[in-house]
Amino acid sequence: MSNYRLTLAAEMDLADILEYGEAHFGTSVVLEFYEGLLNVFPKIVNNPAQLSRID
Repeated sequence: MSNYRLTLAAEMDLADILEYGEAHFGTSVVLEFYEGLLNVFPKIVNNPAQLSRID
């Protein structure tokens, strides 16, 4: 199991994204999106080189 911690800035960004998503797409869609993110975060932690860096 991967351990990771979001920074405060990342948590705030995620909250903003979820708030926007709920307002524009509905609760069920945003919950599905959030669940998908939770499934992807450990994969990123375990293999960060699989993604391109965007500065």
